[in-house]
Amino acid sequence: MAYSAIANSEIDTDSPITTGLMTKIRDNNVSMKDGTGIDNNAILERHIASGAIHQSQLDTAIDNADISNSVPSSTTASDNFLLTEPDYTIGFTFSGSGSSLTSDHFISVEYSGTKYGNDSDFGTKNRYIETKRSNLTGSSKTIGIDTDIRYINASPPYDLGDGQIPLFSFLRLDSDSKVIAVHNSVNPPWAHNGPTKTKHNAIREGKKVYIEKCLNDDGEIELIETEITQAVKNADMDTIPHPFLLKPGDSVVLLDPVETLYLEELRQTGERISRLIFDDYLRLDGEEITRNCPTGVMPRKFKWKNTRARAGERKSDKRLGRGRFARRNRN
Repeated sequence: MAYSAIANSEIDTDSPITTGLMTKIRDNNVSMKDGTGIDNNAILERHIASGAIHQSQLDTAIDNADISNSVPSSTTASDNFLLTEPDYTIGFTFSGSGSSLTSDHFISVEYSGTKYGNDSDFGTKNRYIETKRSNLTGSSKTIGIDTDIRYINASPPYDLGDGQIPLFSFLRLDSDSKVIAVHNSVNPPWAHNGPTKTKHNAIREGKKVYIEKCLNDDGEIELIETEITQAVKNADMDTIPHPFLLKPGDSVVLLDPVETLYLEELRQTGERISRLIFDDYLRLDGEEITRNCPTGVMPRKFKWKNTRARAGERKSDKRLGRGRFARRNRN
């Protein structure tokens, strides 16, 4: 509701209490609550005390973009991950993974300035990070990189039609069906990389909307409001279906997206889902399932190695994971 100024003449001595006055009072209270009555829908700098914004006030998310595969001797392997939120990425940290790494092995992560896209359907610039792993020894070596990318959150939750998705866990498989890369995020790669505007810049009657200025056929500027629905959020799903740049023979799997709540809870404790997969604690289930997914991405169930129980079943997860996590905590 819009904020309406109340004139002094409406509240001076002997002024009647009218329906119009009471309507303004009611609507003003609502507009202050939903933010529409604050200086043209915006909180200005003068409304915020100096030093009032801290990390706890920022809604941020962290992606895990991890890779682990064999690098031949005297070779540098390169792989790329799409930044989930390229416009508001704050930064990234990374570390090497793999046994017996020495000074003969090097890793690096950097922004890539080359134009990339998924299957040549969508080209853009500076939206990928590039991981490099160098092996200067005389034999092949498994070298990995664990990368964390932090960015400002904008649009969760997401629902592709089967239920709300706690975590998007994409796996890249090579031609031998071996998992060589894992990308975990609460936001899908298509939400902020395609042509559709999915970030709201106003709230109207409790609904998130994107307001943009456009020229009509008469050359006049008009405002167009688009409600940010699930259909809008997922409009570019088939344009940018996954966060990887694929190599010949590669395929992409999405862990059953509506069964990832416990995986996200594990991730929030600091556990890396990629390590559970690379170290063979968590495996893909061979059962075929039907889920709404991007074109070319295969949905798959997943299970724990020892008992084959479904990893989405929380009780089983706690019982099955206890020994492994307890051993880790004792070290």
